Amino acid sequence: GGLTFNGDTAQANALDDYEEGTWTPTATNMGNISSSGRYTKIGRVVYYEGQVQRVSGSTIASTIMIGGLPFTVNNIASTVTGNYWLDEGGPTTNNGDIIGTTYTTSTNVFLVMPTRPGSAAPQRYVIGTSLTQNRSISFYGWYPVA
Repeated sequence: GGLTFNGDTAQANALDDYEEGTWTPTATNMGNISSSGRYTKIGRVVYYEGQVQRVSGSTIASTIMIGGLPFTVNNIASTVTGNYWLDEGGPTTNNGDIIGTTYTTSTNVFLVMPTRPGSAAPQRYVIGTSLTQNRSISFYGWYPVA
């Protein structure tokens, strides 16, 4: 029947769906990666966190998409759902580390690039070539489940 609080016995108000676990993020355009993730599902909302690290292989100058989410995403149209930190290893030609927001589609998490002052044509998303070998992306967020 689920947990009830403050004497409320209505089934509709009972907490009847709570789960914690791990998941394995996938990532496109980053070469070979190692990854890990954890999640907490409360009712119809999943809170997730993860990390992907480029370990070898060629990157592609195309949008990184993180997939393998632990539950099916409810039919949402691109919702801002979290944040990320991309470790570029300090000052580089890419101006060092990047902190930005994520948004979730029905199957993937995208890393939205912050606007950089003086950039004539800023790229919209983090691309594979933004990540040198042994650098990582840490991210977290939430989404509604189907």
